[in-house]
Amino acid sequence: MESFRFDRLTRLVSLHLSRRTLAGAVGLATLALPHRIEAKKNRKKKKKIKRNAFGCVNVGTFCKNSSQCCSGICQGKKGKKKCQAHDTGSCQPGHTQLDCGGEDVPCLTNTGLDGLCDTTTGNAAFCSVHKVGPQPPCTRDADCKIFDPRGACIRCGAIGTLCAVSD
Repeated sequence: MESFRFDRLTRLVSLHLSRRTLAGAVGLATLALPHRIEAKKNRKKKKKIKRNAFGCVNVGTFCKNSSQCCSGICQGKKGKKKCQAHDTGSCQPGHTQLDCGGEDVPCLTNTGLDGLCDTTTGNAAFCSVHKVGPQPPCTRDADCKIFDPRGACIRCGAIGTLCAVSD
């Protein structure tokens, strides 16, 4: 800043404020600055909903309500809710049956039937007894509820998606 501008600024301030008032204001501002910086750091970040290629939220990911989840299940405390899987049996995500381009991995359904492992559109493990088809492509487990209340929308290689049932 050029010296004549600085002088003009100090004269302008001194006409309206005493030195004590100005010194007090500068002191208070100096004390408040660290507090404001700390408050800004502590402010909670809003969690964002991360949708997958099917337009819904994967299992284990933050959700606000069940309709956002591919599985249709959003549980947990407010602000910490996550999409939950259902009817997983002993399966792990990533398994795909032989007829969908993977390998058959046996499992036991929640109702005690022998099944095979699949992976849902929400990246959850699912133990299915059989697939239902042909039908319109599904994107979420809710699309498959007409076949079975615990049905799931699974990925099936080149076919795309299919509804699978667990009993």
